[in-house]
Amino acid sequence: EEAATLPLAVGMAVVRALTRYCASSAPMLKWPNDVFAHGRKLAGILCERHEDNVIAGIGINVRQREFSPEIASRATSLALIAGGVPQVKYVFFFIFDMFWCVSLLRHRLLAPCLKVG
Repeated sequence: EEAATLPLAVGMAVVRALTRYCASSAPMLKWPNDVFAHGRKLAGILCERHEDNVIAGIGINVRQREFSPEIASRATSLALIAGGVPQVKYVFFFIFDMFWCVSLLRHRLLAPCLKVG
């Protein structure tokens, strides 16, 4: 049951963490796996189940200042939004920290739910 809600938890953690860099417009989760800021894609999330585990992959445009013409009108990056290049280790830390918080909340919210099957 918990694996089914993991993509949402990861997405919410990424959105909350990236909010730190988006002063003028908070990022938004486009369910199920895209994060948008200022109407452009900032990140993508992919969760896959392997046996009893779920692996979450997160791709964030951090340092890009230019994009290929094919996607330039649809993509953005933290460097463009924040006006500077954030350190990747801090971006990772903020996501990990937010995932911990979101996971705790997720367990509390799901506790009263009926489990069928």
